Amino acid sequence: MALAGRTRYNTLKRYVKTWMAFMQWLEAAKGVIDYPVPGDLVEYLFSRFDEPCGPTIPVLIVKAVTWMERTACVDDRLRVGESQVVLSVKDYIIEMLSKDSPPKRRAPRYPAVFLESLEAMVENDQLLMGTRAVAWIKLFKIWASLRWDDIQKVVPKELKYYAGRMTTILRITKTTGPTKRVQELPVCVSEHAYVTSPFWLKTGFDLFKTHANFERDYMLPKLNRDWSGFRRSMATYNGVTSYSSYVRKAAKRPGTTEALLDPSLSTFWTEHSERATLPTGLALLRTAKEERDMLGRWKPDGSDTYIRMYNGVVARLQQQYAKAVRVNNRTGLLDERDIIESAMSWITDRCEQLPEHQVQLIISHLEESMHWQVQPGCELAGQVGEEEKSEDIQSEPNADASQVQKHQTEKETRKPLYVVVNSGRRCRRLHKSQGGCWMGREMSFKSSVEFYQMPEGSDYSHEALKKGGADLRFTLSRNDVDDDLQAAFFTNGITTVQKFSSFFRSEDDLIQVMKDSFATDADEGLQARAQLASVICAWRETQTKQKRQAEVEAEMDTREWTKPIPTGDYINLRNAFMRAHGKVEDKVTPSKEYLEKKLQELENGEFRAELLSEVVSKDEVDPDIMVPVFDSKGSLSVKKGTTSVALPTGPEQLRRRLTVMLHCVLMLALKHTNREEIQDMSRDTMERYKDYILGDYVWGLSSTDLQGNQIQTPPWSLVLSYEHAVRKRAYNLMITEHLKIGAALEQAWKCPVTKERHFITPLALYSKRSNPSVAPDGSKICFRFNQGKCSYQKCKFAHLCNRCFKKGHNGMNCKEDKAPLDTTGSV
Repeated sequence: MALAGRTRYNTLKRYVKTWMAFMQWLEAAKGVIDYPVPGDLVEYLFSRFDEPCGPTIPVLIVKAVTWMERTACVDDRLRVGESQVVLSVKDYIIEMLSKDSPPKRRAPRYPAVFLESLEAMVENDQLLMGTRAVAWIKLFKIWASLRWDDIQKVVPKELKYYAGRMTTILRITKTTGPTKRVQELPVCVSEHAYVTSPFWLKTGFDLFKTHANFERDYMLPKLNRDWSGFRRSMATYNGVTSYSSYVRKAAKRPGTTEALLDPSLSTFWTEHSERATLPTGLALLRTAKEERDMLGRWKPDGSDTYIRMYNGVVARLQQQYAKAVRVNNRTGLLDERDIIESAMSWITDRCEQLPEHQVQLIISHLEESMHWQVQPGCELAGQVGEEEKSEDIQSEPNADASQVQKHQTEKETRKPLYVVVNSGRRCRRLHKSQGGCWMGREMSFKSSVEFYQMPEGSDYSHEALKKGGADLRFTLSRNDVDDDLQAAFFTNGITTVQKFSSFFRSEDDLIQVMKDSFATDADEGLQARAQLASVICAWRETQTKQKRQAEVEAEMDTREWTKPIPTGDYINLRNAFMRAHGKVEDKVTPSKEYLEKKLQELENGEFRAELLSEVVSKDEVDPDIMVPVFDSKGSLSVKKGTTSVALPTGPEQLRRRLTVMLHCVLMLALKHTNREEIQDMSRDTMERYKDYILGDYVWGLSSTDLQGNQIQTPPWSLVLSYEHAVRKRAYNLMITEHLKIGAALEQAWKCPVTKERHFITPLALYSKRSNPSVAPDGSKICFRFNQGKCSYQKCKFAHLCNRCFKKGHNGMNCKEDKAPLDTTGSV
């Protein structure tokens, strides 16, 4: 299976069966041969053409042979599947087979009345659970434009329902997966996706939550024999097809007990019909193709922007289609005549021939159902536009002035989109007034603040929690300080352990401040007293922690050791870096240890050109390295040792080390915004530096002879040595010329003196080196032997070639073109 790579299971299965059939024919027709030639495959294609076969069979045969040859790494000259002769014959056979073949039949879409009938089935608790569940699945597929197998790729635990909207992410489908260009696709069914019953989505969601509450990685399980529950296995395609046929037979005309369609048409629609319904309807409503492609995910984009904007665009498209299917003239508005024509063609082409009058009765019944009037339904609060409400009030002739004034007052109070409710002095909860919860729409609050746009995070409690440092949040949570009180601390600027430990002068001052400023009085009750005790415990803990940290930093300054960065500060700095520069992997994120070293150098005012073995990323740190040390009092203790990594052995590893350096400098720039010498470093500067070191000027530099053969390249160890010299020169320019780090680095790599001393001259001397006089095992090599002049029978030196270190010939007669040391990327 590993050799299959990105090939899907079903595709692989078809390829293997097709290849085996070709091999069996070949053995029967040609006997045992080493490997087929293009003429053999051409003859096999013509033999299948004589059967005859379908027009897709030649394509499958050539694809299967080509795939097998590529997977087996067959020599390009021996491949028959990619032969031009085979491809030409394949095209000719397809053209001949396609002359009399019928046009490709596409899945018919569902009429609008079907959506209304399926909603009624979901809401009808008198029906079997299985019938309601399958009807809900059909609606889910229609509104989300899903393929039949997409529904089985939905992971139930990732299906989210909030504020009337259901969303999820498709991770492994026909077009998505870890090895595909697009790794995941969003799915959304909005609160606008309904015809008459806005509650069908929640009803079906709860139905699956109740009856299919077992762990699985597919959406629809098999139904049991009486359709009263689910079995713990996935429903297959054949099973889903039978379920769908039964539900279509059970569908009723809205508001009646009459069948929606004749039973003969129950198999007319396929499992791909749901995917064709919304895109076709929106195309007839003149929706832009770019937006329709997003709805069906016909041309998905893998960018983060696509995923973030998807739900909003799809909700608007679903609302546009829903408005069209709620009017009585929906059949004409959506031009559903093609459904009648397709159904008639399907019936007449069936194997079982039906009389003409019976066909007309079946089609007439379907057409009558499609023109069925829309039944009165429910409107969710906030769905009707304010302009429509205003027109209705003004159009009523008997509406008096008080009613108009009351409507205008309600309109004014409901207009703000966001409401922050003050529940006491600590908690401020955010509510959405339109399309949100009922509390936000009613506006019945004693104390609240209204916003026409999304308020800032500090204006309500939930977002305020994100302002606190990780170490302070951990300390407060461990001591059972509730979230509302934590949000109050963070909103008022108490975001770090240092600030919290210094905010209160004493325990008495803490009690008074909590009472006056944070509405936590111990006399109010046991709950308030418990909260106050939690805050006191957390404050004592932070004070002890800060005192110990101050002692450690003083000890570090005395011994000139690198001062440690608190883990919480490191996490906050890393998160700030990702917010400013995007998400990065751990392998290029500076480790805490490396960041501490560079931070110490910045505080001392002098950078040091570290060795590349000291540039450690986050996933390379060894947490178990501890070394014993003696403090100033003579006490023995242990401290975390340093981690070192191997020097880069190739260009990609060097790029990675330089990227870690860049990210470290960018983090320092975020932490110390007042240090101008590190503010000009950018990704562009570092990328140009990488291109210089690893391009034609240094690593790619080579010399050739008159025939164009490469005779000399720089050794990798010299490249690393020169790169270190460039950074050393850059830090020297920062001190002597007072340059910023970006400008200093660029001037350093363009410095001719640095390049001449540390690269050009060593490279020239390297090329003039003589052949070695000592073998790898330490034995001395005979010089006279390699010159062809040694005649001693008992020579005390080894008679080895001083080029390849082999016996039997000397250096003058060596036929092995040995590559110079360190020119292959090794150290």
